[in-house]
Amino acid sequence: MNTAIRALSLTLRELVAQHLRSDANLRGFFDSSSGGTMVVSLLAPEELAVEHEGVSLWLYRIERDDQTLNLAPRRVGRDRVLNEPLPLKLHYLVVPVVDVKLRVDGPELEQNIVGAVMQVLYDHAVLRGADLRGDLQGSSQEMNVRLEQLDLDQMSRMWDALSHAFQLCLSYEVSVVPIDSALQPQPATPVDTVMPTYGLAAPEKSS
Repeated sequence: MNTAIRALSLTLRELVAQHLRSDANLRGFFDSSSGGTMVVSLLAPEELAVEHEGVSLWLYRIERDDQTLNLAPRRVGRDRVLNEPLPLKLHYLVVPVVDVKLRVDGPELEQNIVGAVMQVLYDHAVLRGADLRGDLQGSSQEMNVRLEQLDLDQMSRMWDALSHAFQLCLSYEVSVVPIDSALQPQPATPVDTVMPTYGLAAPEKSS
């Protein structure tokens, strides 16, 4: 499966959106049945701000998870092994997109949104089972969500790259997200029997 990245993004978007729609302080902004117009989007913050307010869950970096990269291939038969998936760590920038020029309570609303997002991702630090969406739905996958501690210099360089003024934001890492190999199982030396060996502990010789 090469759609795990998209599926993980859909999982985060739906998880955050459900929480914001049910939050007593934010329902009026995010629940359309209550007149809310804010959305949770995978667009970059400046792209979302063109037409909407809400929350940007922007995937800004993907890297390999080196700790699990070199796991041994799994045997799927007595003479076949399956290549291990490519393990990835995904990094998301979470940005409240609020028009502070039109809203007197804009800064307070931004902070309220950030607090609610932190709450739901803290409560779902492991994504699994019913949390999963897209092609991950129904799978046995488990992924860990971790709040990243980016320093001021890292955040400033990020916003400079976006040609955008510094803004309240969070960064989250999700791991491990697997990209399955497209190769067929490879031939391997058959395993017919496993012969356990036993040994006896010899007493130490006195000097």
